[in-house]
Amino acid sequence: MRGGGPPGGPAPGTLGGAAVVLADEDAGWELDEPPALVRVLGRTLLELCAETIDVCPGIHGFIVVVPVGTEDRAADSASNSPKFLGAVPGGTTIRESVVAGVEALPPGLEPVVWHEVTRPLASPELFAAVLQALEGADVAVTQVPVGDTVKRVDTGMVRETIPRAGLGVAQTPQGFRRAALAANNRGDERGPMDRRDHPFLPARAGLRVAALPGDPANLKVRTSRDLRLVERLLAERITRGHGR
Repeated sequence: MRGGGPPGGPAPGTLGGAAVVLADEDAGWELDEPPALVRVLGRTLLELCAETIDVCPGIHGFIVVVPVGTEDRAADSASNSPKFLGAVPGGTTIRESVVAGVEALPPGLEPVVWHEVTRPLASPELFAAVLQALEGADVAVTQVPVGDTVKRVDTGMVRETIPRAGLGVAQTPQGFRRAALAANNRGDERGPMDRRDHPFLPARAGLRVAALPGDPANLKVRTSRDLRLVERLLAERITRGHGR
């Protein structure tokens, strides 16, 4: 693990929540820099995420998970945060990267919120809502309702129109209790699973999963067009005096 916060950061064994910030290059990433180091209005995406975490009283420390070889640069970017605990290399799936981050956390930090650094507009209130939802659940997922008609397509032909009622598009931050991660590991024994899109398959693991409202403005950056839009929205927030 590379880096660590400045003196005065959270000590190992501190009681309270933790965060795992994923800064891997996922499918569709088109920018030249690694996600953690892309700049918006003079700050990196990782700096913006750290600023949000720093004002969340329920989160006492965070680990950032990055592509192999970029640990030092990511650690430098997050080093001003008193809650930064270090940077570790990720895996080939979301699941593997989340596990790598959790394994690097001190054992006393519980529950865990995981978040994609490519969603820099996530608010402290959204992080707080995830932590609160975990008081009565094993996993908490933020989501926004599906607004468009959804079609199931096979070999170029529409096979089914799927009703939108009850459908949601998942966002991060999401959260879980460490015991839920262990329970999900036991579910692996029941057959192969595809974890490119989510670290949990709760139905197999018997987990209680809370769904809570996300934020339509909590956009994900993958392209230069996404970056320009996020930059404009962030500038508007600053102009309105709503913080970063």
